[in-house]
Amino acid sequence: MGIRGIPGIVAAAIGAAALLLTSGCAAEPPSAPSPSPSTSAVADGLVGGTALAEAEQRLRTTLYLMGMDEPDIGAVARDLVTARELEAGTIELIGVEEQAPASDGAQFGSVQLRVLPRSDSTEQVPVCFSVGYDRHRDDGGTQIACPADAQRIEPPVNTSTVLVVPVDATEAAIAVLEALPATPPKPAEIAAAIDAAVTRPTGALEAAYPADVVVDGDSIGVAFGRTDDCALIARVDGVAEPVHVPSISLQEGELGCYGSTAITTPPRTH
Repeated sequence: MGIRGIPGIVAAAIGAAALLLTSGCAAEPPSAPSPSPSTSAVADGLVGGTALAEAEQRLRTTLYLMGMDEPDIGAVARDLVTARELEAGTIELIGVEEQAPASDGAQFGSVQLRVLPRSDSTEQVPVCFSVGYDRHRDDGGTQIACPADAQRIEPPVNTSTVLVVPVDATEAAIAVLEALPATPPKPAEIAAAIDAAVTRPTGALEAAYPADVVVDGDSIGVAFGRTDDCALIARVDGVAEPVHVPSISLQEGELGCYGSTAITTPPRTH
């Protein structure tokens, strides 16, 4: 190799070394900043990541055993607002939607809830859910985009009739039974006479339970109410008096609160 070639080689070597020294830290292209968990799964106003996970956990806790076995979505909403987080205002009721069930036992409506972030949450974003209900359970809830104009609302006012046992049910029934002939008339006639004799409830939306009457030979059994509020009266061997049975016997699946219970053996207890 000639002398003239050496400077070129040296220069090339020096240039390569300099390139390595100056670009060693830039050998790997810089990574893009990681998106925050809450924005990594956002689409159409839906929230993801940590914010969603925390909201779902709080929703599950709130829904546990709430709104079960209610007759309509309004009753569900009235039950839900008694839950701890709804009372505290950290979860808000923002919507109630009623729907006609497609079949017996099908979903009859839904409620919309907004889960507000706690003060110590790393991500201060609300998360909204729609929760469907049937007569026995909720569907677990589905995330929805929080409406821009959503406001906390009160549940619908209960306008359904509440059946109550008349305050003088026992006295009225005994008076009617004592006035009947030895051979009892038909149960419907006895029930009509007793229903006409009781004092009508005066509370708003209240109505009296109708008398349930059973005739077995010359024995007559009368009942007002249901499991947790039941009045039983019987006329046996010409004697009319109130009947008291263990509360367990009034449960559904047992004897229940029926006229037949008042004259069912074992003998009445007082």
